[in-house]
Amino acid sequence: MSQLALARFENQRLRIENSGTTVDLPNDNVARLMYYLHCISCLLDDCVPANLTNYRLYRSLTQRERLMVIGLALELTPDKVPLFIPVSRLPEDKSNMFLKFSSLSETLTALGIQSGGAAMMALQRQVGSSQKLIEVMAYTQGWLNRNYLNPLMEIRSEMQREQATARRNSSSGCTLL
Repeated sequence: MSQLALARFENQRLRIENSGTTVDLPNDNVARLMYYLHCISCLLDDCVPANLTNYRLYRSLTQRERLMVIGLALELTPDKVPLFIPVSRLPEDKSNMFLKFSSLSETLTALGIQSGGAAMMALQRQVGSSQKLIEVMAYTQGWLNRNYLNPLMEIRSEMQREQATARRNSSSGCTLL
């Protein structure tokens, strides 16, 4: 008499992997804001036009585009970007890190046959495709200061100085009595 046994196990795993790269960022306030917008755009399917996020080409921006970068950065504050996660520390002394969460399914099937005095067993392992669930960016306060808060404060100070200079230059210094 033969006996047959079949067992199937299914497993769902969560995979977390670092999906970012190290960048060399120009030491320029607008370039840093463009990098900030680039990080947002990476997470939100290119929601910001590419010419405003390519921080390597910050020198080629027109004055209007520079103002657009500043305006978008002011509008898209970190608290409005749900995929930005503030943390106190990151591994390897990094200041920001992109993390991709994905789901991986796996199935293991076992078949056993016993007949007379002999037994035979077969195993089959199937790994399903990985499905991207979400991508987030974790950042430290240092990253936020360096690439968002400080550039905005410096740009604001620079604009105030320019306005004060323009007011001084527009007044002739003559007083009519």
